[in-house]
Amino acid sequence: DSKRKRTTFTAIQLLVLENKYREQQYLSRIDRARLAVDICMTEKQVKTWFQNRRSKDKDMQNSLPMN
Repeated sequence: DSKRKRTTFTAIQLLVLENKYREQQYLSRIDRARLAVDICMTEKQVKTWFQNRRSKDKDMQNSLPMN
């Protein structure tokens, strides 16, 4: 089967990513590279995680009832 396996992140990686996201929703290329090295991930993985996390925020915002 040629399907790519889903990447699983460690609890520590997720904690660091979430904390960084709370500080800063968008990372510069340099920040992304530093973060990737710090938590043993590729830049592409960090970039994708941040894109997905912003999308999750947007989806949650859109699902809130309007008053």
